[in-house]
Amino acid sequence: MSAIDRRWTPARARLVLDLAKREIRTRFAGSHLGILWVFFVPLLSSLVFVLIFSILMRGTMSGLYKGITFSELYFLGFAPWLFMSDVIARATSIVRENRSLIRNLQFDHRLLPISMCSSTTVAHLVVVALGVLLVLVNGHRLNVHLVALPVYFVLLAMFSIGIAYFVAALSVYMTDLAQAVPIVLNLAFFTAPILYPPQLVIDGGGSWSRFLLLELNPITRFVEGYRLAILDLGVPFDWANLGLCAVWAVAALVLGSATYRRLEKGFADVL
Repeated sequence: MSAIDRRWTPARARLVLDLAKREIRTRFAGSHLGILWVFFVPLLSSLVFVLIFSILMRGTMSGLYKGITFSELYFLGFAPWLFMSDVIARATSIVRENRSLIRNLQFDHRLLPISMCSSTTVAHLVVVALGVLLVLVNGHRLNVHLVALPVYFVLLAMFSIGIAYFVAALSVYMTDLAQAVPIVLNLAFFTAPILYPPQLVIDGGGSWSRFLLLELNPITRFVEGYRLAILDLGVPFDWANLGLCAVWAVAALVLGSATYRRLEKGFADVL
């Protein structure tokens, strides 16, 4: 593997694009709806959440989001979560599914976690567009800092790919992660303020819950970053939140890629 040129070149960019196309074809082979399943399945659960929580949360939207409908709150927060969770969940099987490529000493399989973001990006953009549409339909204004949204997306992709590197490497040696990761992701979904405004935690929780669920939680940082970049809530742009997202993204990518590099030497033997 040391002979592989790992510099980011146009040839490597084309390789990632080819791998992305291959990942989509393989993932949805024989499916009539194809890539639409990435969006269709989470949309069904989202509709259930919106129908139920729109009734339960009526009159309880507080803090910065007072006056915002639950559907806006949910879909703007669900967009980054959908991307993150799908990339991490797919990482549990990405190496084993491509074992033939792993055995090819001339192939840089570190590109696999990057290429698998392709289908998820499509669903992500659809959910973001739906969230923006809901904001406009409900008569709310878009933030002038909407230009920060691509920055948040890049940082979200870095964070997700970093975690995916870590999960993908461990999954080669620990096959039980394929069952454990979805459970952890399901629990993590409720630790971030996706189904509820952060003010509920501030008002009803202790200092430890605010620290763990809001301040220390990277998912909360990205969820709130998306909302504050899209919604005009009459508050200054939160540069501190953007900076913390950058710290989480870089840390995850560095630690994840380092773990992958350390464990990849044994992939061919295990597979």
